[in-house]
Amino acid sequence: MDVIFLSNHPLESTVVDAATGSVMYTINTPFTFGGRTTSVRNAHGKHIAELNLRSFGHDRVQLYGETMDVSEWLPRDGIFTSSRRLLAPNGRSYVWKKHMRKSHFSLLDCQTNQVVVETHGAHHGIFSSNSRKMGLHVSPEVTPIMDAIVLSFIYCEKKSRDMDKAASAASA
Repeated sequence: MDVIFLSNHPLESTVVDAATGSVMYTINTPFTFGGRTTSVRNAHGKHIAELNLRSFGHDRVQLYGETMDVSEWLPRDGIFTSSRRLLAPNGRSYVWKKHMRKSHFSLLDCQTNQVVVETHGAHHGIFSSNSRKMGLHVSPEVTPIMDAIVLSFIYCEKKSRDMDKAASAASA
């Protein structure tokens, strides 16, 4: 299954099924002082998840009514890595790995070491007609945990962009 983010902003987008164009999720992050709260709603408008990105303190996540620190739900996979480990609602562990020099991630099943999700960044096709939106290619075996996949991806993508922005600012 392929899903597409209609906006290149992971915290402010509509996510659709690429095959049908059906809305799957609406992601909204209104501006507030002292932190930002991202709300994720499913196709029926039901609030399913929330990310509380704090200016100070630990980021928090709420999924299916359970709230915890992101560091518990999606901990780093090691001290010197940007990889994040996801303990999914299906009881399995997965790891988001960012590809160096590429703007995409892979989600690996820790038990089988198989890639179950591949992401791709937006490509604007400035010198060609091959433009595309940011999206995910999701293996059928993990579609039942799509809520957790989308929520964890938007968090990883946001943090990756924050790190890239900080690195650009430091080198300027």
